[in-house]
Amino acid sequence: WEVYDVDVCGGHAAGGEYHHHSSSACLFEVAGDNGTDKSSIIGYAADGYPLVGPYVSNGVKAQSCWKKRDYSSVSGIGACAVANERTCQMVDQYDPSLGTTTTGVTQGL
Repeated sequence: WEVYDVDVCGGHAAGGEYHHHSSSACLFEVAGDNGTDKSSIIGYAADGYPLVGPYVSNGVKAQSCWKKRDYSSVSGIGACAVANERTCQMVDQYDPSLGTTTTGVTQGL
């Protein structure tokens, strides 16, 4: 995150560009996205991927695919060698079955 004041819509200007770091109710209001239909494209990321609002259909919000890692375990998918320390990273962030590798950096929880 950048250290700047944000406006009432959660956005701010930096480097000559106005932008948001998270979803904004103000932006969805301006875009007419009130949850009665699939959300439209509200912008594009720097890599060209479209940014859309939260709705996949009338009244149905998209669900995140992120899963929280269990750092308290030393065995299982995503586990590190030392319990309760972030001493490893995923070999492949898209395939947890490939396991982890030690980072050499200890970060407590």
